[in-house]
Amino acid sequence: MSGDTITSEKLNITVDLAGKKYAMKVPREQEAAYRKAAELVNNTYNELIGRYSSSKKNFDMTSFMSLAAMEISVKYQLMKEDQRASQDELKDLENDLSTVFN
Repeated sequence: MSGDTITSEKLNITVDLAGKKYAMKVPREQEAAYRKAAELVNNTYNELIGRYSSSKKNFDMTSFMSLAAMEISVKYQLMKEDQRASQDELKDLENDLSTVFN
């Protein structure tokens, strides 16, 4: 974490994305989330490079980062849908219990 400094409620951090360093100021309590997000982006980026490296298509870093953003966003959307479905199931269960016990 060299180069990281604390300024009031913000923390200056540097993350590496696809071999490039990015300095940013983040809320102190969200530092871990930013670092985990950078790790997720890098893992997805490297996975995509491995998946498409033998392909005849010429992808540059921007293409791989765009594909990584898309893949992560799709996973996020699917998680949100699963969460909504779980919440709906809990509401149904609550209604059933209310009917039984009231």
